[in-house]
Amino acid sequence: MDGADAKKYVGKAALVTGAASGIGRSLAIHLVKNGARVICCDVNSTAGQAVVDMLNKSLGSTVAHFVKVNVSSWEEVSAAFTTAEEVLRTHVDFVFANAGILGGKVCFPDEGRKPSTRMMEINFFGVMYTIQAAINHFRKHQCRGSVVATASIAGMYPLRPDPVYAASKHAVVGLIRSAAMRTEKEKIYINAIAPAATESGMVGKSTIKEMNALGLATSMQNIMNAFDTFLTPECRLFGQIAEPIGSSVNLIGYPLPGTLLCMLKRREEEESERGSED
Repeated sequence: MDGADAKKYVGKAALVTGAASGIGRSLAIHLVKNGARVICCDVNSTAGQAVVDMLNKSLGSTVAHFVKVNVSSWEEVSAAFTTAEEVLRTHVDFVFANAGILGGKVCFPDEGRKPSTRMMEINFFGVMYTIQAAINHFRKHQCRGSVVATASIAGMYPLRPDPVYAASKHAVVGLIRSAAMRTEKEKIYINAIAPAATESGMVGKSTIKEMNALGLATSMQNIMNAFDTFLTPECRLFGQIAEPIGSSVNLIGYPLPGTLLCMLKRREEEESERGSED
């Protein structure tokens, strides 16, 4: 837990879903290392409590609390914010809708049976529930708030091996870009990160090796950098997707529809033609 260059989140409180492993675990550590108190939510009680115990032991004080949450349940997600208020005795500043799963071959089974909807229930509905609960929380306390969802580059581009995972992350990206437009005036800023493959419980070592060879693997440190992009006091970004690739973090804003691009291009051409006639 040593080595933080600045306690940039002192006095802040955060709620992280999927905090028992992978990106969520690293994020909880990162936040606590930089002074924040964290509500760690996960469906895995054993692993989640172990993360909390480690964080509290490292600082010799209670800086983290575990709440068992199945993000596919609106009731459990909503209740987590009530618990956060009780144990923190204040409002939450940052909310991270991070929990997610991979699907693989179960998405389109060869047997012809009905495809599973579990992926969408966790990866999309879980994010939607977390965002709605966060908005309710910020409005209740009339405070500024930041929501950051964990999407994926699979939410920006095709992913042949796992199409339903890609669909769930595309849905997250669409939700973030659209919902952010509705809450920005309330100082509730909603954004997302879209990492490539990184070392976690979800991605195998062989995949990481292949992605590294292509220069597309994402280090956990750079994923933390992507989260940090949206957490500074002066940040007013909304509807942005932070794509941590290699050692950089690229921000991807709202894309313009093709028809609008054509109209703008045609307008530029007409203005250019008029200018040449003068």
